[in-house]
This record gives sequence, C-alpha cells and structure tokens, in this order.
Amino acid sequence: MRLIKLPHIMCFGLCLAINGCASMQFGDLFSTYSQQLTPTRQLINANQPQQALTTLSQHTKGSNNYLVSLLEHAKTAHFAKNYAHSETVFAEVIDILKQEELKAAIQISNTTQHISALVTNDTALEYTLPYYEQVMVHHYQALNYLYMNNIESAVIEARKAYQVQQRALKDQELDLVNQQLTQSVTLDSLSNTYAELDRIIGNDLKGIDNPYTAVLSAILLESADEANNAYISYQSALALNPTNAYLQQQVERLSSQLGIEEHSTLGNKGIHDSDNQLIVLIEQSLIPKKQEQNINLPIYTSQGEMRFYSVALPSYSQAQPSVPISISLNGSNLNSQPLVDFQALAAANLKQIMPTLIARQTARLIAKEQVRKKLAKEGGDVGNVLATLYNIASERADTRSWLTLPANAQIITSPLSDNTDELLVHYRGHSHAVAINPKHQGVTLVTIYTADQLFNVETSYL
Repeated sequence: MRLIKLPHIMCFGLCLAINGCASMQFGDLFSTYSQQLTPTRQLINANQPQQALTTLSQHTKGSNNYLVSLLEHAKTAHFAKNYAHSETVFAEVIDILKQEELKAAIQISNTTQHISALVTNDTALEYTLPYYEQVMVHHYQALNYLYMNNIESAVIEARKAYQVQQRALKDQELDLVNQQLTQSVTLDSLSNTYAELDRIIGNDLKGIDNPYTAVLSAILLESADEANNAYISYQSALALNPTNAYLQQQVERLSSQLGIEEHSTLGNKGIHDSDNQLIVLIEQSLIPKKQEQNINLPIYTSQGEMRFYSVALPSYSQAQPSVPISISLNGSNLNSQPLVDFQALAAANLKQIMPTLIARQTARLIAKEQVRKKLAKEGGDVGNVLATLYNIASERADTRSWLTLPANAQIITSPLSDNTDELLVHYRGHSHAVAINPKHQGVTLVTIYTADQLFNVETSYL
C-alpha cells in the first residue's frame, strides 16, 4: 500500500515546488547562478565578448532570472561595443525597475513564489536588483548614449543614477529592523563564515556609495554647462576617496573656475595651466562571484530539542585587490588610483540582507522537515530517502548577482597640452597607443575596460 500511495504523496509534498518551478529553468534549481555564467565570463576574459553573448541563457519574461539575464546581456553587448543593442536591453531593465517600484508602492507581492521558495531555495524568487546595481544600470546607459553622441540623454541618465542613490540612502535610514536582527545573530559558525565580509567591505562603505558614477556624472554635467552640479559630484566622490590626488585636482580646478576658496589649499599647483583635461576611467577585471557556504543553524523541534541543520548561504571568500594601471603622457608616467571596489559594495549589500536570508532559511528548514516527516510516515523508508535526497539536491545558495560588472574602477586625470596627440596605456606587459585629438578644447574622456586579455578603449570629447 505504501508503495502504491508514494507517487501521490510525493506529488503532494512537492507540488508547491513544481508550481514555483514554472518560472525557473531546471538548472536553476540544482546549480548555482554563478556556475551557469562561468562560460560567459571566460569568453569575456579571453577578449571574445561577441561570442560570449551566444552563451547567455535565454530566459523568458516572467522567469525568476529574467532581469539579471538582461543585465548580463546588456553589459556583454557593451563590452562588444554594440551600444545600440546594449541601450535597448538596458531600456527594458529600466522599464522593469519602474514597474517593480510601482508594485512596491502599492504593496503587491508574489505569494506563490514565496511559498514555493519554502520547499526549494531562494532561486525560486524573482531576482531583485540591489541599489548599487540599479545605479550602474543608469551609469552604463549614460555611457551608451555618450558613445552614440547623444549627450543630452547621457546627462539625463546621470541624474537618474543620482536619484537612485538618494532613494537608497533614504531607505537605508528607515531599515532599522535589519540592523537589530543583524545584532541578534551571534552564532559562532556564522561569525566565522562571514568574517571575510567585513574585511572586504572596509570601514566606510554602506553598500550604495559609488564615486565612479559620481565622477562620470560630474564629467557629463560639466559638458552641459552645469559647473556647480559637476563640482558637487566631484566633491561627493572626493569625500569617499579623500586621498585621491586626481579627485583633488578636479575639485580644485572647478572651485577655481567657480570662485570657491574652500579647496584652494589642496596643493595641486599647475592644474589650471590648461583648460583641456584628460580624464581616464578604468574598469578592472570582473567582479568576484558569490560562493556557496554551508553553515549549521540551530532549529528547535516541537519538543523543545535543539538540532543543527546544514544550510547553504551565499558569501564572498576573499578580497580581490585593485592593481594600478599606468599611462605615459607627455613624457611622464601616471599611475591610476582607485575609485570604487564593487566587491565591497556587493559584500556590504549581502551583509545587510543576511538576516532576511537566515530567516527564510529557518522557515525553509522547518517546511522541508515537515514534508520529510509526512513522506516518511506515509511512504516508509522509501519516502524518507526520496525526501531527504530532494532536500539535499535542492539546498542551494542564491548566488545571483550582476557578474559582468567590474571588480573595481580607477581614475587618472591630467592637463592636456595643445600638442598631445597620443597616450600609451601599459597593461599586462603591452603598451597600447590611444589617439587623442590635440585640437579639442575641453575634456577628453578615455574609458578603458580590462579583464585578463580583454582591453577595450573608448574616447569621447566633451
């Protein structure tokens, strides 16, 4: 009798999971997102971004990974210098973000997804973009417009990026519950596993501060004759990187133009010798992937007994330091200085949402254990074994994140003389010549994308 009833019981026990899987690909249930994106990242690192586009999974609208797949598609197209296509995909991302913001405002939630996640894993939930990724959506859209010579639209995207950061700051101030929950998590196993997060995050980052985008905004705003706003953007970037000499130069340059004496003692003499400025923005490597970590969580039974259960949670294993890149300009060598560490932003965001992840894992453990007991009771040893195997196979950490973002961003700035027509970028033992228009009056922006063998350059005149 038990064997006859077992298929019916298994369907009953797993029906919610199957219902939720309608919006998942089969591989999403039993392998991590970061594992699935490995071929794409390998081809980008091999300087084959066009071929990398063909390796990206084609998720349909409504699937849980649709939004993050659009991000990877748009950024990979950006790597491939297909800016029109990248712009189209990012525009769809922005439209989805607007719809999600509206849903949040009227408190619409997907109950089915949350229920199915209880008996599978967090990949049964739609991917939600953290604020630092939302900022970068507008950042790259601004660059797409810039590279297509649509400066007006680029400036608009820069303003949108600023609005996202302001909204993030406001939401962070209101998020007191998570802070209290974080303080309550004192398990030694959890502390040991996530001690690396604090080392990656550093001292000051909140998970949303992005001086890289602030600098791009300043450049675009200055080109739109908004020197005051450009000065404010440079100031905000300098506040996050107070020892960055290049940011000091730009703040002093604009303060001199605007008649502001506040920064006249920064000590960057000679910055005003030329109205022509070279600004080099460098993206280095690909952001490290989240790793799956197994930890033991204590769960109390209905009889008050404490038992430890192994669960999978996302983490970052180690910090990836930035490596300065040098350029040769007018007989001088200049080394880049860091602007932002995206792994630090990602780690800060992960630490902030960790209490929510743990709460869901605890609820999931209880739900799965109840299903296992039910199947063991109705199906005997076979039901118990099948339920246990399913629980083990479906226990996966949610390692989703935007994995074609850079590991870090860096900057070099310098005045340009009227006869400068070339700079040399030294990268991985090679010197790459970048042509410059010596007749241009204003800012020459050179954006460099690097990742192992990948080396792409775009030059814009503003």
